[in-house]
Amino acid sequence: MNKTSLACLLTCVSLLWTNMALGESVTIYCPSDLPAIQFAATDLQQAIDNQGITSDIIPISKMTNKQKQTQFVLGLNTDNILLQRLKSAKGRGLKKLAPQGYAIRLTRKNDYLTVWAIGADATGAMYAGLALAETMAQDGWDGIQEVDCQPAITKRGLKMNIPLDARTPSYADCGDSAQQNIAVMWDIDFWKQHLDAMAHNRYNTITLWTPHPFPSMVKVPEYPDVALDDVKIADINWRQWFPKYAGGGGAHSVTTEILENLKTVKKITIQEKIDFWREVMQYGHDRGIEFHIITWNIFTWAADGKYGITRSIYNETTTDYLRKSVK
Repeated sequence: MNKTSLACLLTCVSLLWTNMALGESVTIYCPSDLPAIQFAATDLQQAIDNQGITSDIIPISKMTNKQKQTQFVLGLNTDNILLQRLKSAKGRGLKKLAPQGYAIRLTRKNDYLTVWAIGADATGAMYAGLALAETMAQDGWDGIQEVDCQPAITKRGLKMNIPLDARTPSYADCGDSAQQNIAVMWDIDFWKQHLDAMAHNRYNTITLWTPHPFPSMVKVPEYPDVALDDVKIADINWRQWFPKYAGGGGAHSVTTEILENLKTVKKITIQEKIDFWREVMQYGHDRGIEFHIITWNIFTWAADGKYGITRSIYNETTTDYLRKSVK
């Protein structure tokens, strides 16, 4: 494996594929209601297909004791039926698995191999399936062997300064490239590709850093007029603007000049924005990834002056607004 996030202990047990009948097809059994494991099963299916053998993904509930071909089984160590099947197949027992951990076991019946990829949770089972797919791509069938794998570092993440809008920028979005990135933050295809890549590389945490994201992400019932529809960039000459505001950090990130030169790059309501981020975060959850939003107070862009909100640390309305926004 080429993942620094997981420490794996390989066992001496290995069953060579060269002594086994592969058959014309392979079956992949996995839970149909766990997207993380389904994601790994799809990768595994592609790796098998690339070896010139067809494969099918079938719900684990349809698995029987009658084995007529090579099979992969992706599941959880909380599945008592699965564990009983492994025991009946004379598979080696499992060690205690930590969250995200997994075990791979190999058994043989009627000259056909079963590869058991069992996770402590859905994320662990996903990692097991991804590891099998990578092994096949790098070393072929003969590379598959038994393994016990536990996370060496439980939180493995990326930090992103996230430019949501010229009215709710990230840190020093004072340039053409930063402004072009604003539209990308509202592209679901970008997030799916990004989160897939994170899962493939065993990252499980993403932190989004932004001074004041709330107007672009939520609608606070007590402060509804703060919420922003649409996505806008600042269409100005950044080479001229930059030296005037020393890079645009802090209070200078949103100026009158910026607000007078806004350009809409996406038509979208605040409710559609809320739905968008729910979809993004659910997709991340389905890849074993947590989202954390990091803010720097006190910034009140897009809220300043509404309902009596100001940047003052002594303003009780500002305090109430920020607390309700977080909630």
